Amino acid sequence: MTKNFITEITDFILQTFPTYKPWAEANAMFLVACANVNARLDTKRGPGLPITFDPWGIGPSRFGFKSTSLLDITETILKIAGFNIFPSRFSVEGYYKLIQNKGFTKGALMRDETTGLFMETRKNYLADEESFLCELLDGRLRGRVTVTHGEQFPSDLRVNFATCTTPQILSMLDTGFWVGGLGNRLIPIYFVFKERFGGAIPVQEEGFFEGKLSYFADKLVSMKDTNVEWVRMTEEVFKKTQLMEYTRRQQGLDDFLDDKLDIIPGWYYECNIFIQKIAALKAIDRQVGVKEPIVELEDYVWANQWIDDRYGEFRILLRDWQEIQLRTRIGAYLISDKEKILRKIVKFGELSDTKLNNMTHIPSEERQKLLEELVKEGHIKKDTIFSGGRPKNIWKVVESS
Repeated sequence: MTKNFITEITDFILQTFPTYKPWAEANAMFLVACANVNARLDTKRGPGLPITFDPWGIGPSRFGFKSTSLLDITETILKIAGFNIFPSRFSVEGYYKLIQNKGFTKGALMRDETTGLFMETRKNYLADEESFLCELLDGRLRGRVTVTHGEQFPSDLRVNFATCTTPQILSMLDTGFWVGGLGNRLIPIYFVFKERFGGAIPVQEEGFFEGKLSYFADKLVSMKDTNVEWVRMTEEVFKKTQLMEYTRRQQGLDDFLDDKLDIIPGWYYECNIFIQKIAALKAIDRQVGVKEPIVELEDYVWANQWIDDRYGEFRILLRDWQEIQLRTRIGAYLISDKEKILRKIVKFGELSDTKLNNMTHIPSEERQKLLEELVKEGHIKKDTIFSGGRPKNIWKVVESS
């Protein structure tokens, strides 16, 4: 059975770099969106839904392979295929000049480190960079007047944006980011489930990697040449989208009225839009060469599940964001080693010295001292068993009476 593009390139990414599978899938869908930059989903109202896709990978440094897969595979494929790639670092005036003077209105924008973007927006002369990026992703720049260039007119755009970072960025984000800023436009992929990371990397023959990149670039060019402008839904899918929108709007409204400061309701409703876009991307991928692809139930079901998984990650992401904000305010940015040890023992009920060493990476003498403190404080207790004639410490949670 022939694999479609999204499945095939997801497998290729995971066979090359053992990254988080949803991040590999996001890279694949990002490429499909870039190849169909003119496509809209017919929602039977208004001008249709632009099928843009803006993933945001948030995972561990070094062993998460976030930037590596984005730059070495995704960006390289786009370059080989000759797609427009916007400069990743910019000033607002510079971008306006690029867009107006060169007519550079469609393309891909990739940023391998989101943290740098937010560090830049703290500078006075780049203070409106984040709001400009929001306009860029919304597809329409508002007109403005500058001292250097005079009046600069608004432009219609179609930009797909992909970026990644580490969880440390959560310390830099305020509530406005989630409610009205970039956080309301990006799809976070939070690396939180261990079983979803890629496995061992097979040995590849010389030239295999470069050959696959060219192969995928050719496939993208074929998609682009089809010039899909409209994606339609079956009547069954259309009814499901209407029900989903109504249900999510009602639930979001109820949650908002219960707690008007809650960030989740708005994102929960926005998931409805994400699902429709992803279903359209799956339909395009499944019907390569078809001028007006049709979204079938299988596309919608896959998209719904994919976004449900992201919603679960988003809830964890928000809890971590709230915790890091609290730590920052009280001056305790990192949890103590003692807290780290206790959390591990509480999570598993009991742990040996060997397992604690593997999980915490705290030097043995320091770890032993902290364990004895936790025993004195009544949080844990120590049992000693003999294995192979040697004593072995088992640290257990003290059951509350």
